[in-house]
Amino acid sequence: MKITGRALKRAMRRWREKRDSASEAFNESVLAFDDDEWVSPPEAAETFQKADEAICMLEVIQQDYNKRVTVDVDGTAMSLAFVVKLIGGCGRVKNMWKSASTRAPKDRFSRIYRDTSRRVDEVRATRRVSIKEAAEKYREVCDRQIALQDAITVGNGTSIEMDIDPVLLA
Repeated sequence: MKITGRALKRAMRRWREKRDSASEAFNESVLAFDDDEWVSPPEAAETFQKADEAICMLEVIQQDYNKRVTVDVDGTAMSLAFVVKLIGGCGRVKNMWKSASTRAPKDRFSRIYRDTSRRVDEVRATRRVSIKEAAEKYREVCDRQIALQDAITVGNGTSIEMDIDPVLLA
């Protein structure tokens, strides 16, 4: 069957909603009045388990999908799985350069804004990276992150043939 990453994500979201609903139904049905109309705890638990197993299967299928789909990032071919992992670190580097490109500390406990001197008569520490240079690096990393996000969007729209139970997509 032909499948896209978007279809897998939608299916996982639906199964998570079913699982969350079953969890709530279970919690609400453990104690109930005789005239209440609740799902029985065993039924709710079974629905929860079925949904949880479907999510697990879809996540494994998604991992395979991400390994099989190749995307282009600034002229370099990469697996979608690699790009998905790469974007997290890119975001952290972006935040580091963003912090370095500001003058005022946002957090008085932040390491980058620690005291530059311990005594008045000492030589004070100076910036090793100018605000301008840090801002330029921040923009470069932002551009890289956008390229990665675009590649993920394209990759998730790629349709490939996979062996998947149609019930998982319902």
